[in-house]
Amino acid sequence: MAPVTGAFPYDIDNLLGGAVRVLYAPVTATLPDDIADVIDMTTPYAAKTPWVDFGATKESFTYTRGFDTEGLEIQQVPGAILEDITDLSRTITVSVAELRPEMLAIVEQGTIATDVAAGTGSGAQDIVKFGAFNSITQYRVAWVSRRHQGSGTVYESASLTRGRFFMGVGYRCQITADEIEYEGAKGELTGLSLSFKLFPEPGQVFGQEYGLWASEQSKSGP
Repeated sequence: MAPVTGAFPYDIDNLLGGAVRVLYAPVTATLPDDIADVIDMTTPYAAKTPWVDFGATKESFTYTRGFDTEGLEIQQVPGAILEDITDLSRTITVSVAELRPEMLAIVEQGTIATDVAAGTGSGAQDIVKFGAFNSITQYRVAWVSRRHQGSGTVYESASLTRGRFFMGVGYRCQITADEIEYEGAKGELTGLSLSFKLFPEPGQVFGQEYGLWASEQSKSGP
């Protein structure tokens, strides 16, 4: 689609909105090169092994990138003449609404214990035990959006045309020290807000070691 020109130009193909699908995998998983390494690109878009969906989320997903600088000064002029980057931070936040055992194990850095079998008048129980911990498990995390069909489409088959996928991946993500609050209230969906800090993947090229963005392009029919 051609960009709209004039005093306020824009290209509708570059717009992005809507919900985000978030998935995770162990850091032993092969680094994804593109979207097809995380999910199938055709319906029903199943997660590739060993990627697992976080599932439903209560609040919107957020990705944040920031950095700190230190000014370099000389005596001859007021203020800084150059700046060095002294710290770089990237974080993602996902509000988990599906309180599955594996989600709770991530929250608590806990252990999924042996299930309790069903009894008379009671169902089976999934048990997650938690306690003190002195190290934090890292994961690969991917977040996938789908652009509006007005921003370009992908022809899957004669019966299905969809919007283009857009994905970000953090190679090594670790839960931050932020407090996690469990709140149950009448008329409110319970959600656990998890924030992850991104860390570099060992062995990668400098400037490419934290993750990637992938944007699918339009594809017409045969």
